[in-house]
Amino acid sequence: RRTGAAWNYVDGPAQSLQADTTDELMGGTPDVYGMARMVAELSVLKTLGQGSLRKGVWKVRLKILHQTGLLQLLARSARFQIISPETHDRNAMVLLRHPQVPSLRLQTELKRQRIFCDVRPGSNSHDSFLRLSCNATTTDDELREAMRVLEQLVIRFQGEENLVEKKAQ
Repeated sequence: RRTGAAWNYVDGPAQSLQADTTDELMGGTPDVYGMARMVAELSVLKTLGQGSLRKGVWKVRLKILHQTGLLQLLARSARFQIISPETHDRNAMVLLRHPQVPSLRLQTELKRQRIFCDVRPGSNSHDSFLRLSCNATTTDDELREAMRVLEQLVIRFQGEENLVEKKAQ
């Protein structure tokens, strides 16, 4: 029976907090919540794969690749510039910017509407970009809705800029 790093390798995680010596806890307390999440996530993947973890992972991977492609297609049709690679080995993130509306302004309004994305800084406000992503639970309709809202925001913000310019003249 071998123990180490506060983990009882024979009895498993349920016994991990009952280390034989205090030296075994020197690395800190095990991430019990993280282990519980991992077990739950593995269970979901195994269910998706009809008993096979590997098949479940591939199902999720294929869905994410499909949705990343969909998000890029929707962004392109809405006249956004796509910064992220468009290769088949991309992950779930799409980096984009609009040539006329600052990303931070779009992100602030998206957040108000409970559409969550991130802004990555550039050299100036027009150089920053939005980072949108999908995950195993995201639906195609949610992605379409997010891009529809983005398109409406661009139209609204451009209209506001035109109004300001007319008043200035």
